[in-house]
Amino acid sequence: MIYIIFTSFWDCKKIFDSVISQKRKLNQYKNKILKFIPSRRHYAANAKQFALTFFPISILIGGILANSYYIEVNSKKKFIKIEEKRVVEVKKTLINNSFVSLILDVQSLAQLPDIGEYFADKKNTFQIQHSHLEHLEEHFLAFAKYQQLYYQVRLLDTTGQEIVRVNYENGQVELVSQNLLQNKTDRDYFKTAIAMPKGSIYISVFDLNQEQGKIELPFKPSIRLAAPIYNLQNELQGIVVTNYMGEHLDRQLTKKNHRTLGQSMLLNRAGFWLINPEKPEKEWGFILPDRRQQTFERQFPEAWQKISLKNSGQIQTKEGLFSFTTFDPRNIPKNLAPVNIPKITLSKNAIDSYGWKIVSYITPEVLSAKSHQMLINFLWLYICLNGLLAVSVVGVTIVRRKNQLANAQLEKTQLKFLEVQRREWLKSHIANQILNSLNINTILETAVSEIHSLLNIERCTFAWYFATTPQAFWEIVTEAKHPELVSAIGCYSRENLCKLYDRFLGGETIQIDKISTLENLELKKLLVVQKCKSFIGLPIDISSEVVGVLSCSYSSKIHRWQQEEVMLLQEIVEQLAIAINQAKLYTDTRQTALSLQKLTAELQHSRSQLIAHNQVLMELSKNKILTQGDFLLACQILNEVVSQTLEVKQVGIWMLSPFTRVNAGCFSSGSVPAASRSCMLGMVLIIQVLPFS
Repeated sequence: MIYIIFTSFWDCKKIFDSVISQKRKLNQYKNKILKFIPSRRHYAANAKQFALTFFPISILIGGILANSYYIEVNSKKKFIKIEEKRVVEVKKTLINNSFVSLILDVQSLAQLPDIGEYFADKKNTFQIQHSHLEHLEEHFLAFAKYQQLYYQVRLLDTTGQEIVRVNYENGQVELVSQNLLQNKTDRDYFKTAIAMPKGSIYISVFDLNQEQGKIELPFKPSIRLAAPIYNLQNELQGIVVTNYMGEHLDRQLTKKNHRTLGQSMLLNRAGFWLINPEKPEKEWGFILPDRRQQTFERQFPEAWQKISLKNSGQIQTKEGLFSFTTFDPRNIPKNLAPVNIPKITLSKNAIDSYGWKIVSYITPEVLSAKSHQMLINFLWLYICLNGLLAVSVVGVTIVRRKNQLANAQLEKTQLKFLEVQRREWLKSHIANQILNSLNINTILETAVSEIHSLLNIERCTFAWYFATTPQAFWEIVTEAKHPELVSAIGCYSRENLCKLYDRFLGGETIQIDKISTLENLELKKLLVVQKCKSFIGLPIDISSEVVGVLSCSYSSKIHRWQQEEVMLLQEIVEQLAIAINQAKLYTDTRQTALSLQKLTAELQHSRSQLIAHNQVLMELSKNKILTQGDFLLACQILNEVVSQTLEVKQVGIWMLSPFTRVNAGCFSSGSVPAASRSCMLGMVLIIQVLPFS
C-alpha cells in the first residue's frame, strides 16, 4: 500500500515538473516573440510614422505612374491612328494592284492572235473556223484555270452572242456548250463596251452576278471588265468579258493584320456597304430592296458627313475612330503598271458607284479596352510598387522606431545619469556647505537656503523639537521662502499643530502631492491655513531620537514629488543629522575643554601660593625664628590652602628633625596617595592629603 502511494506521488511529481518545464519554455518563446512585436503603446506611433513615410511616396509614385499612363495612352492613340492610316493606304494599294491585274488580263485576252484569226477566217469553211474556235476555248480554259479569279471568261461578237464561255466555280473549270450560250445584247456592259474605241477598257459597277435576269444565290459579288476587239483595219469584231470574283477583293480588304485593331469595310460613293465582314447582312443595300435603309450614313451620321467630303483622313467621334481613303479605277497611279494603262470607261451605274471609301473602323469599346488594359497594367504595377514600398517602409519604420526607442532609452539613461549626477552634486554641495561649519545655526541656515535655491522649492523650513520643558513644543528656527510668502518662524505647541508633527516623532515621512485630496480634515485644514498645496516633511533623528523636522512646500501650484526628489531630500536629511550630531559633539567637547582649562588655571594659582608659603617657611627656618606656634600657624594656613585648592578633606603635616627619631613603620605604612617632601636644615616636612570620602 505504501509503495502504491509513493509511486502515485512520484508520478504526480513528474507530471507537475513536466508541466512547469513546458510552461517555462512557453514563457521563453513568448518573451522571444514579444521582442519582435511592438507593444500596444507603440502601435499609434508606428502607424503615424508609417503613414507619414508611405503615403507621400505612394502619392508620388501614383503621380508618376498616372503621368506615364497618360503619356503612354496618348502615344498608343497616336500609334493606332498612324497605323490605321497606313492600313487603309495599304489596302488601297492592294486594290489598285488588283485592278491593274484585271485590266491587263482583259487587255491581253482581247489581243490574243487566235481571236483575230477566228474573226478573220469567219468566212472560211466550218472546219477551219471550228479549229480556231477550239484553240480559243483552250486558251480561255487555261486562262480561267490558271488565274482562278473569274467566274466567267467570255467572247462575244458584235451582236451580243456568246461565242466562248468558260465558267469557274469551286476550283473547277467548265466550258459551256454551244447550245447553252446566251445573247447579252440587252446588258449594260455589252452596250457600253461595244461602243468603246480601240484600246479602251470597260469596268462595270461592283454588284451581284445575275443569270437570266435574276441574282444568283448564294451571292456572287463580281466586277465585269470588257475590252473591244478590233482587227488591223480597225474594224470592230467583238468584245472580251471577264467576271471578276468579288470575294478575292473581300479577302484582300478584310485580311487580318495583327498590328491593326480596326474593322475594314468598303463603301460605294452613296454610302452603301459593298464589304462589311462584321455585319454582312448590311451589304448590297443599293441592289437588295429589303436593305435599302442599311447605309453607313444612317449608322454613323457624324462620321459620314466628314468622310463623304474628303478623299482621305481620320475622324474620331463618340462612335469611334474612322480612318479612310478613296479608290477610283480611273485614278490608278501609272507607276503601278508595267505598261500604259488604257483608257478606263465606267458604266453608267459605276460612275455613281466608284469613288469607293476604304474605311477602317475602331469601336469605342476597343479603344477603351486598350486604355483599360493599360490602366490595369499600370494599376498592377502601382499595387506591386506599393507592396514593395509598404514592406520597405515597414522595415524602415521598425528599424527607425527601434533606433528611436534606443535613442530614447539612451536619452532617458543619460537624463537619469545626469539626474543622479545632479543629485549627487547637490548632495555633495549641500553636504560640503553643511560640513564646513560646526555651528548648528549656520548648518541649518545653509541647508535650508541651499535646498530652497537649488531645488526651486517655494518654502523650506527647519523646526526643533523640545520635549524637556513642562509642555513640549516645536520651534521653526530657520526658513528659506518666496518673498511673497509670510514667515513661519516661531514656536508652535503640539495642540496648535493638530498632532501633525507627532507623526514625525514616530519616524514617519509625510508626503502629500495634493492637499485638496486629503481625507484627514484636521490635517487638511492646518495645511490649507498655511496656504500649502503640496507638502513633504522628513524627520531628523539622532541616536534613534527625533530632534527636528525638515519640511518643504509649494503654495502657488500643485507639485507631484518625484522619487528622485524624495531620495535626495532623505540623503540631505541624513547628512544634516550627521552634521547636527557633529556640531553637538563639538559644542560638548568645547564646554568640557573650557572647564578643564579653568580648573588648570586654578591649580596653577594654588601651586603658586603653595610655593610662596613654602619659601616663607624656609626663610623662617633658616633664621631659626620659627617657633612652634609659628609652625602650627603655618601648617594651618597650608592646610586651608591645600584643601581649598585640591578640594580634599584633610591635610596631615609632620616635621621631623635629626634629633627626633620617628618610627619608620608609621612613615612607610601611612596612607599617602600624594606626598611632597622638603628638607630644610635637617628637618623633614611631610604633608598627608586625605580626600573626601
